[in-house]
Amino acid sequence: MSFFILDSPGGYELESKTLFNAMTIAPNTSEKRIINKLILNLKVSGDWDKIDVLWICAAFNQQAARLNWKNPITFTLTEVNSPKWTVLQGYTGNGTTDYINTNFNLATNGVNYILNSGSGGYYGRLSFEAADTTEFGVKTGLDGIAIVARYTADTFIGRVNSGTNNSGANTSTQGLFSVVRTASNNQETYRNAVLLVKTATLSTLVVSQPLYFIGFNNNGVTLFSNKQISMVYVGSGSINQLSLYNTIQAYMTAVGANV
Repeated sequence: MSFFILDSPGGYELESKTLFNAMTIAPNTSEKRIINKLILNLKVSGDWDKIDVLWICAAFNQQAARLNWKNPITFTLTEVNSPKWTVLQGYTGNGTTDYINTNFNLATNGVNYILNSGSGGYYGRLSFEAADTTEFGVKTGLDGIAIVARYTADTFIGRVNSGTNNSGANTSTQGLFSVVRTASNNQETYRNAVLLVKTATLSTLVVSQPLYFIGFNNNGVTLFSNKQISMVYVGSGSINQLSLYNTIQAYMTAVGANV
């Protein structure tokens, strides 16, 4: 699906207008068109209704990067210890003290995200191997959701609503990474809509803690990351990974943040 589809016949989408009104610095016409096309493509593909929260951190200003673009009056990001933000790129962790709290509790705030149908992930821009860091996730005990895009020995590690990881070969931390659960016995991991590994790992529970990124909420203890993250989402396990990737990649290309 092409990103550069026609604008809505009536102008900007209602969801776009709501988002623009929540921005303290109004986007210019070109910026509005890029944002509107992102939202319109997500609606056309059917993914918009399946997403619970969407943060486009590669935004035109920092306040807009903190907003939940799905519903900008909810779940504004909290920057803990002043992580670095770069215009049209996103947040980069220092690997030691800073992270982002999404304020989104998977168990109590999830609508599309439920025990046996859930997905989440992020768009990363830097590629290097790193042990003992987690770019995205939350857990209680062993159970939770997590992504480590490139652990030692070029290994992707991910889980969703489970105490057991999927792991498989992966040599890059650039692009769209997702963990997906479509059934009680189906856990999948993706990079750029390409399936990396699929297992029959059983679901256990939906964690009742807020999700972090460029860090990991491990009962309040974080495993800090020095990756750069441009976008984060959470939603249904039925989100089409290919259409989601095409839409996000097209936005990143339009703003010059694509990898």
